[in-house]
Parts: sequence; C-alpha cells; structure tokens
Amino acid sequence: MNKESKLKSLVEKAVNGKDILGIQLRLESGDGNVIQSAAAGNMQTETPFYIASINKIMISALALRLCYQGSIHLSDKISKYLPSALISGIHIWKGREYSWEITVQQLMSHTSGIPCYLLKKQANGRRGMDDLLAGKNEAWPLERVVREVKQMKPHFAPGNGKAAYGETNFRLLGRILEIVTRKSISDLLTEMFDELNMRDTFVLPKNQSFKPVIRHGKEIPLEAYWRSTGHDIVSTARDQITFLRAFIKGYFSPETMLNYDKGFLPIFFPLHYGLGVQKFSIPRWLSPFEAQPTFYGHCGSVGSIAFYVPEHDVYISGTINSAGKPRVIFRIMLKALRLFNSKYSFGPRVEN
Repeated sequence: MNKESKLKSLVEKAVNGKDILGIQLRLESGDGNVIQSAAAGNMQTETPFYIASINKIMISALALRLCYQGSIHLSDKISKYLPSALISGIHIWKGREYSWEITVQQLMSHTSGIPCYLLKKQANGRRGMDDLLAGKNEAWPLERVVREVKQMKPHFAPGNGKAAYGETNFRLLGRILEIVTRKSISDLLTEMFDELNMRDTFVLPKNQSFKPVIRHGKEIPLEAYWRSTGHDIVSTARDQITFLRAFIKGYFSPETMLNYDKGFLPIFFPLHYGLGVQKFSIPRWLSPFEAQPTFYGHCGSVGSIAFYVPEHDVYISGTINSAGKPRVIFRIMLKALRLFNSKYSFGPRVEN
C-alpha cells in the first residue's frame, strides 16, 4: 500500500458512525510543493467545518499586526481601551483588585487569571460549555460574559508565571480590537480572509453550508451563541494552512517567528500556550521508543487542528468535527505525520 492509500485508510478507520461521522485532513510541505489530503465519512477534502478555538490564533494575528503598526502595544493595560464599567471588578484575587493591571499580552497568552465563562462554574453551579453541548442554544454577548465572570473566582494574580485557558480573554481582546480599529471583529476577520484569498472561510452565522458540530452522533445547535460572539469561524483544511503559513512566515508581524519556545506555559497537558499560539509537545517519557516532534499552531474543542512542525517543515490541518471525542485527532495527526515524512517519497502535489 502506497502512502496516499495509507493516509486514506487512516482517515477511513477514524470514522465510527457515532462520535466521528466524518474527517478531513491535509498536509503540505513548507514550500507548498508537496500536498497530501484525504477525507472520509460525511466529509470531502474541501468541506467547510467549524474550527472552534483555532479562531484564537487568527484574532492574535490581527492583534500582532496592530502591535507591529504601533496602534496598540502588548504591554498596554486593557483599562486603556475598555470602559471602566466593563472591567471594574472583573479580577479580584485575595482581596486585591487586579482589573486595572491586566495587559493586552496577558489576554493573548491566557496569563491574566480571568476565569473562563464557558469552562468555570457559574454562580448557578453549571458550566456554560455543558449547557451549550447539551443543546441549550443561547447567546453570550460580552456584557453577559463579564457579568458572570465577575461572580467567579479568578485563577491567580495576573502575570505570576501561570496560564489558565479561557475564552473570556479573547472576548475582551476582540472588543479592544474593535475599539482601536472602529470595526467589528467580524469585519476585521472577514477582511483578513479576503486578503489571504481564503475563499471558503467565513464568520458565523452566515447562510453558507458547512458540517454541523456533532456530539455523540447528534447535531449541536449553536447559532444563537455564534451570533453573539462575532468571531466564530468556518473554514477548510486548505484555508487553515493558507492562514498558518502566512502567520508562521511573519506576514502579520515579524515577531511571530521569535515566539517559538519562548514564554510557553502549560495549560492542558500536553498543550502549552504562548502569545496566541499553542504548542503540542509529547515528553519523551511518554514516547520512549520514538521522539515526537513539536507542533505549533492551535486546536479546537471539536477535534479541529492547524499546526506547523518545524522539525519536518510540514503544515497539517483538519478536523474530526466531534465535540464528543476531540482528542482523537491528535493520534491521527501523529500517525499522518509519520506517513508524510521529510523525504516526501510519494511525489509532489498529490491530492485526493
């Protein structure tokens, strides 16, 4: 069996008719001369899908460009941009208020300590994410986000060398970008997609077809939530690599290439977080017979991935579109990379 057939077999085996109804995967060499793509189940290689938290690296790209242009600075306090009524009381730790000390960089790196309105329990004892996954399709405008977060206990004082992943950070960052540019975050993202010729990428909600999010075989309704965020995105594996290549090569800011292995802090094992970028790195003690390369990019809670592997100069993107077992995509990603080795022995620009 050749490498193309092996990749096709790999994705086909992932589809189980319950948690994973479809899969899309694409790998490209750094120069774009070698391409391998495969899909199975209810997906084709160009089927648009919900990317979930991969949107964070895209929002970070917008922020980094504004920093490079001098419109904002990473060290700026968020109180410089956001209304006092919005941030007052958003971070009180051990009797001291840190709301006015939080910086733009701390939002981007999840080091602010501000709790996540989706992952941390609300005053009613429930998590926002649990309600969404259970099919409770409701809006979360920023004002509601802040109101709930102010009733939650922060993770830690900002900037103390710890990171805690949270959607709240990027909701606040998005609002800062809106205030600085006087454009909606949706418009800013759409302009970026047009600029990069990402033809199949758009901000939700939009009357365009894409695969709905699945959990345990059932569709999750999220239209009301998407409408309230203004930054949830649908894309394809091809477009994801188009964006990631631009990001890695310094299209938005030359500083992006300097962030590798600098300032990354653990969030969810084995993921670390830097300046808007995730690092996926498996320690050697968990892979004693074969050292695993390090991946830089971002993943999403529906089993979506967009990563660059410097060791092999390879980009890899795709999804299993499952909120039930999203971690499965990492096993598939590692196996796919083994097939797509540095010699690219299956030949140039092969696409299925």
